[in-house]
Amino acid sequence: MFAVIAEDFSGSEFFSQGLSPQMAWENMLTDFAIEEEDIAVDTVKFFVETEVFRETKVSWSPVSDTDDE
Repeated sequence: MFAVIAEDFSGSEFFSQGLSPQMAWENMLTDFAIEEEDIAVDTVKFFVETEVFRETKVSWSPVSDTDDE
């Protein structure tokens, strides 16, 4: 599972999840009825869910170029 957090130019924050970074991005745009051009690109951060064994805790890590989708 992937997540995205971004802000628009007025500083409002948006968050969404998806099975891929693209799905998370599209879900965010749809869920909040915003356009790509309204997002401040330098605020966009993608995260990937990491598994934590023997715990029910979910941990999120920034997506790197080496992560598999």
